[in-house]
Amino acid sequence: ANGCLGRPKRSESASLQSLVLLRVPHRPCSIRRRSSYFERALDPGDVVPVLPGFNFVLAHNRGAAFSFLADAGGWQRWFFTILAAAVVVFVLRLLWKHGGKWLFSLSLTLIAAGAAGNLIDRALSGYVVDFIDLYWQSWHWPAFNVADIAICTGAAGLVLDELLGVARDR
Repeated sequence: ANGCLGRPKRSESASLQSLVLLRVPHRPCSIRRRSSYFERALDPGDVVPVLPGFNFVLAHNRGAAFSFLADAGGWQRWFFTILAAAVVVFVLRLLWKHGGKWLFSLSLTLIAAGAAGNLIDRALSGYVVDFIDLYWQSWHWPAFNVADIAICTGAAGLVLDELLGVARDR
């Protein structure tokens, strides 16, 4: 079966691998351009209201998710840089081996692109540029960026792919 979530034929699998692997390097560059725009347009602490519940801000995140380890003294920059590089290499290897599984491949591509985008920010600047601020009344979700959206969407895709695989195996 070559349905929506089925395994493509070998020739389709090879072309899917090529498409996915060729697109990954371009995403971090476009993500970096967006981050650079916000760094030029805003100062840290500036708030630009966009819609109710949505602002643009500029935050320099020297830590991981939710600024975890942001005040750790500097070693975390290289730790998270190496970790992101390892994730990208690992994900590309998985893509090469399992390129015929389109949802799995798409999810991994999103994770690799997001990790590479944050890797570029961290390697060049020492921090990740976060600029999306979602809030409800006075409660604000920690600021994040497009790379974080890609990573979370990819992770959700992996969960969905696994759930669909389990359901298919029943």
